[in-house]
Amino acid sequence: MASSNTDGSSSEDWSLKTRSLVDATNNDLRARGHKASLNIDRGRFYIRGTFPERGRIRIYTGVKESIKGVALAETRLLDLLAAVKSTGTIPDPLPWANKKSDNEGYPKVKVREAIAKLKKEFFDVTSGNPKSRSNTWKTMQYGLDKLDPGAYVTTDYLMAQVIDKSIDPVTGKIRINQRLKLKQYFKRLGKIINLPDIGKIDPTTVIFWRLLSH
Repeated sequence: MASSNTDGSSSEDWSLKTRSLVDATNNDLRARGHKASLNIDRGRFYIRGTFPERGRIRIYTGVKESIKGVALAETRLLDLLAAVKSTGTIPDPLPWANKKSDNEGYPKVKVREAIAKLKKEFFDVTSGNPKSRSNTWKTMQYGLDKLDPGAYVTTDYLMAQVIDKSIDPVTGKIRINQRLKLKQYFKRLGKIINLPDIGKIDPTTVIFWRLLSH
């Protein structure tokens, strides 16, 4: 007889639901332009993709197979891709090693949800000049739109995007003013959902990341 989980479903049903969710997540990742996917093997989630100097490999996410684990595995995939894009290589240790974001209290909020919450709070404030406030939001929105709307908001993801999105794609040079503005916008986004380690995004940290990325 098949074993049952706490919700009364059999282990076979639970596994099918998990794999179905992984398939949907991989389809979403492809639609968003990411060239890596999640894979399940022997009850564990792996990231499968082609990486610099390593070719096509699988990388263990440190997450065991479960329905709830899909979201965390996806977050780690995005954190890894962001780190590889910033540094040109697979980081050692991996981005999620000893991360505070693994704590049970770390929020699981997607970028689109965090932006909606930030926008609501921003316009809830009474302003003597609504037009000026609207223009300020449009400027912020331009920066926030550089984030992947389907990605989960983590401090490491935001830090990597500060680096990546402030580099001129033509010249490869750092646009310092844009980097500072993105740091401000992304830090504000992290604060709105109470990321416990959002304080890592400060001027000193951003300068340090700049050195690492070049």
